Amino acid sequence: MPVAQIFLNALLLTMLYSLVSSGLTLVLGIARIVNFAHGSLYMLGAYVTYYVFQRVGLPFPVALVLAILGVGLFGVFLNRVLFRPLAGQFFAAIIVCLGLVFLVEGGAAIIFTEKERGMSAFVTGTVSIFGATLSTERIIVIITGALVMVGLFYFINRTKQGAAMRAVAQDAEAAALQGINFNYTSALAMGIGCGLAGLAGGLLAPVFGVVGPYMGQSIMFKAILVITLGGFGSVPGAFIAALLIGFLESFGFWYIGAWVSAVLFAIVIVILLIRPRGILGMEYTMRH
Repeated sequence: MPVAQIFLNALLLTMLYSLVSSGLTLVLGIARIVNFAHGSLYMLGAYVTYYVFQRVGLPFPVALVLAILGVGLFGVFLNRVLFRPLAGQFFAAIIVCLGLVFLVEGGAAIIFTEKERGMSAFVTGTVSIFGATLSTERIIVIITGALVMVGLFYFINRTKQGAAMRAVAQDAEAAALQGINFNYTSALAMGIGCGLAGLAGGLLAPVFGVVGPYMGQSIMFKAILVITLGGFGSVPGAFIAALLIGFLESFGFWYIGAWVSAVLFAIVIVILLIRPRGILGMEYTMRH
Protein backbone atom coordinates (compact mmCIF):
# COMPACT_ATOMS: atom_id res chain seq x y z
CA MET A 1 0.00 0.00 0.00
CA PRO A 2 1.42 3.45 -0.91
CA VAL A 3 2.44 5.69 1.98
CA ALA A 4 0.03 8.36 0.72
CA GLN A 5 -2.92 5.97 1.06
CA ILE A 6 -1.92 5.01 4.61
CA PHE A 7 -1.65 8.73 5.36
CA LEU A 8 -5.18 9.40 4.08
CA ASN A 9 -6.56 6.44 6.03
CA ALA A 10 -4.88 7.90 9.12
CA LEU A 11 -6.64 11.21 8.49
CA LEU A 12 -9.96 9.37 8.29
CA LEU A 13 -9.36 7.72 11.68
CA THR A 14 -8.29 11.08 13.08
CA MET A 15 -11.55 12.71 12.01
CA LEU A 16 -13.58 9.85 13.49
CA TYR A 17 -11.78 9.92 16.84
CA SER A 18 -11.69 13.71 17.07
CA LEU A 19 -15.41 14.18 16.36
CA VAL A 20 -16.47 11.64 18.98
CA SER A 21 -13.86 12.49 21.63
CA SER A 22 -14.23 16.29 21.27
CA GLY A 23 -17.90 16.02 22.14
CA LEU A 24 -17.12 13.70 25.03
CA THR A 25 -14.40 15.92 26.48
CA LEU A 26 -16.57 19.02 26.03
CA VAL A 27 -19.24 17.47 28.27
CA LEU A 28 -16.61 16.24 30.73
CA GLY A 29 -14.94 19.63 31.01
CA ILE A 30 -18.14 21.51 31.78
CA ALA A 31 -20.53 19.04 33.44
CA ARG A 32 -17.77 16.88 35.04
CA ILE A 33 -19.52 13.76 33.75
CA VAL A 34 -17.85 10.93 31.86
CA ASN A 35 -20.71 10.06 29.53
CA PHE A 36 -20.04 6.38 28.85
CA ALA A 37 -23.18 6.36 26.69
CA HIS A 38 -21.45 8.63 24.14
CA GLY A 39 -20.68 5.64 21.92
CA SER A 40 -24.37 4.72 21.99
CA LEU A 41 -25.19 8.22 20.70
CA TYR A 42 -22.74 7.63 17.86
CA MET A 43 -24.75 4.51 17.07
CA LEU A 44 -28.04 6.45 17.14
CA GLY A 45 -26.64 8.97 14.69
CA ALA A 46 -25.77 6.13 12.33
CA TYR A 47 -29.29 4.69 12.57
CA VAL A 48 -30.97 8.06 11.97
CA THR A 49 -28.83 8.56 8.88
CA TYR A 50 -29.50 5.01 7.69
CA TYR A 51 -33.27 5.29 7.91
CA VAL A 52 -33.59 8.84 6.58
CA PHE A 53 -31.12 8.36 3.72
CA GLN A 54 -31.45 4.71 2.78
CA ARG A 55 -35.02 3.86 3.75
CA VAL A 56 -36.89 7.16 3.34
CA GLY A 57 -34.73 8.29 0.44
CA LEU A 58 -33.99 11.87 1.48
CA PRO A 59 -30.64 13.41 0.44
CA PHE A 60 -27.66 12.45 2.56
CA PRO A 61 -26.98 16.01 3.82
CA VAL A 62 -30.57 16.17 5.09
CA ALA A 63 -30.13 12.84 6.87
CA LEU A 64 -26.88 14.08 8.41
CA VAL A 65 -28.48 17.29 9.70
CA LEU A 66 -31.36 15.31 11.20
CA ALA A 67 -28.86 12.96 12.88
CA ILE A 68 -27.03 15.93 14.43
CA LEU A 69 -30.22 17.63 15.58
CA GLY A 70 -31.90 14.45 16.79
CA VAL A 71 -28.95 13.14 18.80
CA GLY A 72 -28.08 16.65 20.03
CA LEU A 73 -31.60 17.23 21.35
CA PHE A 74 -31.57 13.77 22.92
CA GLY A 75 -28.37 14.83 24.69
CA VAL A 76 -30.05 18.00 26.00
CA PHE A 77 -32.93 15.84 27.27
CA LEU A 78 -30.50 13.49 29.04
CA ASN A 79 -28.75 16.47 30.60
CA ARG A 80 -32.04 17.80 31.97
CA VAL A 81 -33.53 14.60 33.37
CA LEU A 82 -30.40 12.61 34.33
CA PHE A 83 -27.17 14.56 34.52
CA ARG A 84 -28.31 17.86 36.06
CA PRO A 85 -29.86 16.17 39.13
CA LEU A 86 -26.58 14.28 39.58
CA ALA A 87 -24.37 17.38 39.49
CA GLY A 88 -21.45 16.89 41.89
CA GLN A 89 -22.21 13.18 42.38
CA PHE A 90 -19.39 11.84 40.24
CA PHE A 91 -19.65 8.13 40.99
CA ALA A 92 -23.45 8.08 40.89
CA ALA A 93 -23.24 9.72 37.46
CA ILE A 94 -20.87 6.99 36.27
CA ILE A 95 -23.34 4.27 37.30
CA VAL A 96 -26.20 6.11 35.59
CA CYS A 97 -24.14 6.51 32.40
CA LEU A 98 -23.24 2.82 32.36
CA GLY A 99 -26.91 1.95 32.86
CA LEU A 100 -27.78 4.30 30.02
CA VAL A 101 -25.46 2.35 27.72
CA PHE A 102 -27.41 -0.88 28.34
CA LEU A 103 -30.73 0.97 28.03
CA VAL A 104 -29.93 2.65 24.70
CA GLU A 105 -28.18 -0.35 23.15
CA GLY A 106 -30.83 -2.76 24.41
CA GLY A 107 -33.58 -0.47 23.14
CA ALA A 108 -31.88 -0.27 19.74
CA ALA A 109 -31.55 -4.06 19.62
CA ILE A 110 -35.28 -4.42 20.32
CA ILE A 111 -36.43 -1.73 17.91
CA PHE A 112 -33.97 -2.34 15.07
CA THR A 113 -33.14 -5.99 15.95
CA GLU A 114 -29.60 -7.16 16.63
CA LYS A 115 -28.97 -7.86 12.96
CA GLU A 116 -26.44 -5.52 11.37
CA ARG A 117 -27.70 -3.65 8.33
CA GLY A 118 -25.72 -2.75 5.23
CA MET A 119 -25.29 0.97 4.60
CA SER A 120 -24.92 2.26 1.06
CA ALA A 121 -22.29 4.82 0.06
CA PHE A 122 -23.61 8.37 -0.24
CA VAL A 123 -21.36 9.09 -3.22
CA THR A 124 -19.40 6.90 -5.64
CA GLY A 125 -16.11 7.30 -7.45
CA THR A 126 -12.45 7.48 -6.50
CA VAL A 127 -9.81 10.16 -6.27
CA SER A 128 -6.10 9.70 -6.98
CA ILE A 129 -3.79 11.68 -4.68
CA PHE A 130 0.00 11.29 -4.81
CA GLY A 131 -0.36 7.80 -6.20
CA ALA A 132 -2.96 6.76 -3.63
CA THR A 133 -6.47 5.81 -4.67
CA LEU A 134 -9.14 6.73 -2.17
CA SER A 135 -12.91 6.77 -2.47
CA THR A 136 -14.51 10.16 -2.99
CA GLU A 137 -16.69 9.34 -0.01
CA ARG A 138 -13.70 9.13 2.33
CA ILE A 139 -12.26 12.37 1.01
CA ILE A 140 -15.58 14.13 1.72
CA VAL A 141 -15.65 12.68 5.24
CA ILE A 142 -12.09 13.90 5.94
CA ILE A 143 -12.83 17.40 4.64
CA THR A 144 -16.16 17.60 6.47
CA GLY A 145 -14.60 16.45 9.73
CA ALA A 146 -11.78 18.99 9.38
CA LEU A 147 -14.24 21.83 8.71
CA VAL A 148 -16.37 20.84 11.69
CA MET A 149 -13.33 20.79 13.97
CA VAL A 150 -12.24 24.23 12.74
CA GLY A 151 -15.77 25.50 13.38
CA LEU A 152 -15.74 24.00 16.87
CA PHE A 153 -12.40 25.62 17.71
CA TYR A 154 -13.71 28.96 16.43
CA PHE A 155 -16.90 28.64 18.47
CA ILE A 156 -15.04 27.83 21.69
CA ASN A 157 -12.35 30.50 21.30
CA ARG A 158 -14.08 33.34 19.42
CA THR A 159 -17.72 33.47 20.54
CA LYS A 160 -19.46 34.65 23.69
CA GLN A 161 -20.97 31.24 24.40
CA GLY A 162 -17.63 29.58 23.82
CA ALA A 163 -16.04 31.95 26.33
CA ALA A 164 -18.79 31.04 28.80
CA MET A 165 -18.00 27.35 28.32
CA ARG A 166 -14.30 27.94 28.92
CA ALA A 167 -15.09 29.94 32.04
CA VAL A 168 -17.37 27.23 33.45
CA ALA A 169 -14.78 24.55 32.66
CA GLN A 170 -12.08 26.49 34.54
CA ASP A 171 -14.17 27.55 37.57
CA ALA A 172 -17.95 27.11 37.64
CA GLU A 173 -18.41 29.10 40.84
CA ALA A 174 -16.45 32.10 39.58
CA ALA A 175 -18.30 31.91 36.27
CA ALA A 176 -21.64 31.99 38.10
CA LEU A 177 -20.54 35.15 39.93
CA GLN A 178 -19.96 36.73 36.53
CA GLY A 179 -23.57 36.01 35.56
CA ILE A 180 -22.98 32.88 33.47
CA ASN A 181 -25.90 30.46 33.61
CA PHE A 182 -24.39 27.06 34.39
CA ASN A 183 -27.52 25.06 33.51
CA TYR A 184 -27.83 26.69 30.10
CA THR A 185 -24.11 26.37 29.39
CA SER A 186 -24.00 22.70 30.36
CA ALA A 187 -27.11 21.96 28.28
CA LEU A 188 -25.52 23.71 25.29
CA ALA A 189 -22.29 21.74 25.76
CA MET A 190 -24.27 18.51 26.01
CA GLY A 191 -26.23 19.32 22.87
CA ILE A 192 -23.10 20.15 20.88
CA GLY A 193 -21.15 17.19 22.25
CA CYS A 194 -23.89 14.68 21.51
CA GLY A 195 -24.56 16.29 18.14
CA LEU A 196 -20.91 15.70 17.23
CA ALA A 197 -21.33 12.02 18.14
CA GLY A 198 -24.42 11.85 15.92
CA LEU A 199 -22.50 13.54 13.11
CA ALA A 200 -19.64 11.04 13.43
CA GLY A 201 -22.05 8.10 13.31
CA GLY A 202 -23.87 9.49 10.30
CA LEU A 203 -20.67 10.32 8.41
CA LEU A 204 -18.82 7.09 9.08
CA ALA A 205 -21.66 4.56 8.75
CA PRO A 206 -21.60 4.72 4.91
CA VAL A 207 -17.80 4.48 4.92
CA PHE A 208 -17.79 1.35 7.10
CA GLY A 209 -20.87 0.08 5.25
CA VAL A 210 -22.78 -1.26 8.24
CA VAL A 211 -24.91 -0.16 11.20
CA GLY A 212 -25.74 -2.18 14.30
CA PRO A 213 -26.88 -1.64 17.90
CA TYR A 214 -23.43 -2.34 19.36
CA MET A 215 -21.30 -0.39 16.88
CA GLY A 216 -20.58 2.32 19.46
CA GLN A 217 -18.71 0.10 21.91
CA SER A 218 -15.34 0.07 20.18
CA ILE A 219 -15.42 3.77 19.32
CA MET A 220 -16.28 4.60 22.93
CA PHE A 221 -13.18 2.73 24.09
CA LYS A 222 -11.04 4.75 21.66
CA ALA A 223 -12.70 8.01 22.72
CA ILE A 224 -11.85 7.35 26.38
CA LEU A 225 -8.26 6.66 25.35
CA VAL A 226 -8.17 9.90 23.33
CA ILE A 227 -9.51 12.19 26.07
CA THR A 228 -7.22 10.58 28.64
CA LEU A 229 -4.19 11.15 26.46
CA GLY A 230 -5.29 14.58 25.27
CA GLY A 231 -6.26 15.78 28.74
CA PHE A 232 -9.65 15.85 30.44
CA GLY A 233 -11.72 18.83 29.31
CA SER A 234 -9.36 19.93 26.51
CA VAL A 235 -10.84 19.94 23.00
CA PRO A 236 -7.50 20.87 21.35
CA GLY A 237 -5.86 18.11 23.41
CA ALA A 238 -8.47 15.64 22.18
CA PHE A 239 -7.74 16.59 18.58
CA ILE A 240 -3.97 16.22 19.05
CA ALA A 241 -4.45 12.84 20.73
CA ALA A 242 -6.85 11.72 17.98
CA LEU A 243 -4.25 12.73 15.40
CA LEU A 244 -1.53 10.80 17.24
CA ILE A 245 -3.62 7.66 17.73
CA GLY A 246 -5.05 7.75 14.21
CA PHE A 247 -1.59 7.88 12.64
CA LEU A 248 -0.08 5.34 15.00
CA GLU A 249 -2.88 2.89 14.26
CA SER A 250 -2.85 3.37 10.51
CA PHE A 251 0.91 3.20 9.97
CA GLY A 252 1.45 0.72 12.78
CA PHE A 253 -1.10 -1.76 11.48
CA TRP A 254 0.53 -1.73 8.05
CA TYR A 255 4.11 -2.12 9.28
CA ILE A 256 3.82 -4.23 12.47
CA GLY A 257 0.34 -5.75 12.20
CA ALA A 258 -1.40 -6.93 15.38
CA TRP A 259 1.43 -5.56 17.54
CA VAL A 260 0.15 -2.05 16.93
CA SER A 261 -2.26 -2.14 19.89
CA ALA A 262 0.50 -3.10 22.32
CA VAL A 263 2.82 -0.42 20.96
CA LEU A 264 0.01 2.16 21.06
CA PHE A 265 -0.76 1.50 24.71
CA ALA A 266 2.93 1.49 25.60
CA ILE A 267 3.32 4.95 24.06
CA VAL A 268 0.20 6.23 25.84
CA ILE A 269 1.45 4.88 29.19
CA VAL A 270 4.83 6.57 28.73
CA ILE A 271 3.20 9.91 27.88
CA LEU A 272 0.88 9.72 30.89
CA LEU A 273 3.77 8.81 33.19
CA ILE A 274 5.60 11.93 32.02
CA ARG A 275 2.46 14.11 31.97
CA PRO A 276 -0.38 12.58 34.05
CA ARG A 277 -2.82 15.33 33.08
CA GLY A 278 -2.46 14.45 29.42
CA ILE A 279 -1.07 16.53 26.59
CA LEU A 280 -3.12 19.69 27.24
CA GLY A 281 -5.14 18.66 30.28
CA MET A 282 -6.01 20.81 33.25
CA GLU A 283 -6.29 19.67 36.84
CA TYR A 284 -9.43 17.64 37.24
CA THR A 285 -11.54 18.09 40.35
CA MET A 286 -15.03 16.98 41.29
CA ARG A 287 -17.58 19.68 42.02
CA HIS A 288 -19.62 19.56 45.20
